[in-house]
Amino acid sequence: MKYISIDKIVHQIEQIHNIEKSDKKKTNYNEHFLNFIKKNKEYLKKENNFTFKKLCETEKIKLKVKIIGTDGKIIKNRSLDNVVINKNKTFGDLALKLGHTFKLSDDKIENIKMFFDGDLCDKNMSFDNNELGLEDGYQIDVKFPLTDKPLFLFLFIL
Repeated sequence: MKYISIDKIVHQIEQIHNIEKSDKKKTNYNEHFLNFIKKNKEYLKKENNFTFKKLCETEKIKLKVKIIGTDGKIIKNRSLDNVVINKNKTFGDLALKLGHTFKLSDDKIENIKMFFDGDLCDKNMSFDNNELGLEDGYQIDVKFPLTDKPLFLFLFIL
């Protein structure tokens, strides 16, 4: 997602306003909008900074994610060695994100199993849970449900 600074938006609006001043026939709607922006410029800056700080202040953890795919084989991808996750997210959030990334159906996403230190993790548990003791560099094992393979029935006639 691309963020544009409030200053840049105000600057663009001021440029539009200056063009509008030269043409007196046009409505002064932009002038009213510009006045609103000028009056609320400080408030908008504070809100923008607060939102950005809140985003930056969210604690993150860097984990290694090992995925066992739907075919039962380990998915090898270097980007899975350093996965940065917000600590306030849950294992279910990670399962959902990985499921969509690997284009799994919703029923398969529901059946994704996640393990830490050999123990099955509840999908409602967040990464900041003190009982887990997760730290940077630890590994989370993710097991996608196996694909349904057709069963071959062999009939023997005696």
